Amino acid sequence: MRIFPAVDILGGLCVQLVQGKRESATAFGDPLGCATRWLDQGADALHVVNLDGAFGSSAKNADLIMNLIKKTGVEIELGGGIRSLEDAAHWLNTGVSRIIMSTLATRSPESVRILADEYGSERVMAGVDAKGGEIAVHGWQETAGDYLELCAFFLLLIFWVGCVFSWFRENGKVQQPLATLSGVQPAGSIRELMLCMW
Repeated sequence: MRIFPAVDILGGLCVQLVQGKRESATAFGDPLGCATRWLDQGADALHVVNLDGAFGSSAKNADLIMNLIKKTGVEIELGGGIRSLEDAAHWLNTGVSRIIMSTLATRSPESVRILADEYGSERVMAGVDAKGGEIAVHGWQETAGDYLELCAFFLLLIFWVGCVFSWFRENGKVQQPLATLSGVQPAGSIRELMLCMW
């Protein structure tokens, strides 16, 4: 099992949202500083979300994310605002280890196969955000159909690439930045959390 602590970025800061609501953001400071603390606690990879991208400003935080890639030197999976093949290719070509696509995977599932064929299935993941029984897209501001009806479809995606799941009833309901699954609070350090899971 591998743990990917989250570094969620909004307005240049590392934040935590509750149930995907922008107005609920709690700031935890500089993203690089937060990332460094995760790595100091034993993490060897990061789950980075460009929340500004998820809410529609895809270019925002680009320099900051590039700095994270350069300064940490660890495996980084990135999601948030990757809504075209061009966006995906840009990040995959600039050092991100893996991209996570939710809206694009839902609206244009063939893009998942195209990117997996070109870059390798290990570098592409589909994101599944469940909200009120439906799939949430476009920064959790819209829904795209009944969650149960789409489950089989996303299970097919898993055969092409990996899949990241979040459940908005619990998302963000802890008092510190998240590690691993939504709603799971780190047990003192990444090393301790890993021990708790075995």
